Amino acid sequence: MVQHNRVRVKAPASIANLGPLFDLAALAIDYAYDVVEVEVVEELGDGIRVDVEAAGAPSGEANTAYTAAYKILEYLGETLHLRIRVVKGVPPRMGMGGSGASAAAAAYAVNLLLGEPFTKEELVKFAGEAEAVAAGTPHYDNVAASLLGGLVILLDRSRPWVARLNIPEDVYIILFIPKREVVKVPPGKGKTEVMREVLPREIPLATSIAWMEKALALTLGLQLDPYTALKAANYGGPVEEARSKLIPGYAEAKREALEAGALAFNISGAGPTLFAIVREGDEDEVARRVAKILEKHWGELETRVVNIDREGARITSE
Repeated sequence: MVQHNRVRVKAPASIANLGPLFDLAALAIDYAYDVVEVEVVEELGDGIRVDVEAAGAPSGEANTAYTAAYKILEYLGETLHLRIRVVKGVPPRMGMGGSGASAAAAAYAVNLLLGEPFTKEELVKFAGEAEAVAAGTPHYDNVAASLLGGLVILLDRSRPWVARLNIPEDVYIILFIPKREVVKVPPGKGKTEVMREVLPREIPLATSIAWMEKALALTLGLQLDPYTALKAANYGGPVEEARSKLIPGYAEAKREALEAGALAFNISGAGPTLFAIVREGDEDEVARRVAKILEKHWGELETRVVNIDREGARITSE
């Protein structure tokens, strides 16, 4: 049953993988937001209409917001006519969960319209299924963080079952975002496609054990010694090893970040954005030194120190 005729929601960008938690975790960040407005329009004849305010972003059924809304209505047996307007704040194809933010915001907005039949945790399923539009298969990591805020891990991708972990307030994220294409991509292929193709199909047992060790250190360690635990995000295993070769200056930048005091340094999602995790007081030095290295390889870039977004999707008047 419709409780509102119009709802406006925003959902944050996010960093997926966080080193050893490949496809299993993401962290919401206070960098940029997708704003989604959903309105019930009785005269609309084609069911759901999606308009997008952003150059190069897909509209209509090709947008994740469409599928997120459709999946919820289909599950509930509702036949509402909706007009959805997506204002893109999260830059697409930069490894910060742009399509996931749109899906999360749309799912939360439709849920509010209908009187909140689902919890935020339950909405992860619908938003994650919508990610198949952008990624080819459902993905739940970015949408979970954009919906719930903070650090969210997937305990079971088949449900999905998620858990939210706490990170100390004095921890900041530094983003290093190129202003031009820096990933070495063959003609005719997309960045995400290439970053998936380079991943190894098999890994040695010893590597698998080391990977699990770091994943446990990061997740369980946050409850024991959070600053030591966050250092585990520095380890991306074979995923980081394969993808970093396509990002100019990566190894040099990582060494500089750690020498400057960063707890961890890694690739945000499939890149090309890179991130450092720092404690309060170290952010300026790490940002300055790493940016200087990357400028040599990338040219112009944006360096931004941001907070963790701990709220996730919410109503907005923006």
